[in-house]
Amino acid sequence: MNSSKRLPAVHLSIQDLRNIEELLRENTTDCQITFNLLLSGGVEKEYHSLNEINTTTLDNIGGSNSYVLSVIGEEGECTIAGESDGTESHVLYCDGDPDWVKMVLSEIPEYIKSIQTSKSHFRDQLVGEKVAVLATLAALFAGWALPSIAPQPVVHYFPTLSDGLIFAIGLFGLSVLRFRNWIHPYVRISSSHSHPTKRRLTSLIFSVLGFTVFVLLVRFLLGPGPLLN
Repeated sequence: MNSSKRLPAVHLSIQDLRNIEELLRENTTDCQITFNLLLSGGVEKEYHSLNEINTTTLDNIGGSNSYVLSVIGEEGECTIAGESDGTESHVLYCDGDPDWVKMVLSEIPEYIKSIQTSKSHFRDQLVGEKVAVLATLAALFAGWALPSIAPQPVVHYFPTLSDGLIFAIGLFGLSVLRFRNWIHPYVRISSSHSHPTKRRLTSLIFSVLGFTVFVLLVRFLLGPGPLLN
């Protein structure tokens, strides 16, 4: 029996992976496990035991956003693969004895859903065509608001606070979609569940507000007068 199942976006700690490994070993005869991590700089490391992973080094490089866990046993074989960049996918592939495949396709997704945070649940929605549509709408919104605050040769009025706020909202939405994997990776492997999602989101908010204020200041300085003519 050959089957596959989409898994949700999630941040996995080394302990979470050990729990998955234990679950598979308990239900697979003569179980052999291989674990691959893609590290910074495109370096790929292969492990035959999670105990081989240096957690300090893993945290120093900010964790990994791509992994593959492969299992081979008498009942069959399965592969769990996830990545944040590129396809933004997390999938379970399974082939073997029907009862074993059914067990794996049930137990693994159930465990991953049980450790999924609300942040990852929200991040799970920002993939594929949804992102393209939302990014287009945010770009149109920001583009529509830009003329109200940007310096122009002919200025009929000075922008108001609401003009700046409307532009900032559009730019913020576009930035969140563009830098979503920096804010909160779709899939992440680290020694713990800790990730500076709130801090990065806050930094993005201040960056957008700072840029908006800068544009407004330029507009006020170059407002009605000869400098833009």
